[in-house]
Amino acid sequence: MILFLILAIENDEDRQLMLRIFQEFYPVMKARAFKYTNSHENAEDIVQDAIVRLIAKVPELHRLNKYQIATYVYKTVSSTAIDNLRKNSKYVDIAELEHDAMDIDDGALPVEDEYERIESYENMAKHLSKLSPKEKDLLYYKYFLDFPDKEIAKIMGMEHGAVRTSLSRLRNKVKALLIKGGEIYGHSK
Repeated sequence: MILFLILAIENDEDRQLMLRIFQEFYPVMKARAFKYTNSHENAEDIVQDAIVRLIAKVPELHRLNKYQIATYVYKTVSSTAIDNLRKNSKYVDIAELEHDAMDIDDGALPVEDEYERIESYENMAKHLSKLSPKEKDLLYYKYFLDFPDKEIAKIMGMEHGAVRTSLSRLRNKVKALLIKGGEIYGHSK
């Protein structure tokens, strides 16, 4: 059914984008939906509803890079699952699910702390820019999207063991970059 929805898109570029998103993210979308429902049938319905939402946002999706698309897809599935649970369940703690689906800021930081945090992010970005695209993808999938190693292996076309080994080496490389740059407390340049 989902493929029929995508194939019905008239514009070739839009259809190709949605096919690419479907092919790349379907397993992740279904796994995320299943976390909310514990039912394969309901997870499939949620993924279908999420695809419909994504099709409606194709013009915006064209302007996003692959990382932003991944985040958008992930959050769309989460919000679709929460909406579905709101409609179909009387006893689910929706507040807890929403907290899981979104980054909730529990208070503003003092100005000095906020500047320090921004500077820390800028320094981290400077060091991470030295990584290869494959290394950036590994970090993004593992630590930003919180994908399991098996899912990362599937997405990146790697063996499961190779993902674990690569992540271990990558953590050591990032640590070395941060130590070399004096970013880790107790280590200087």
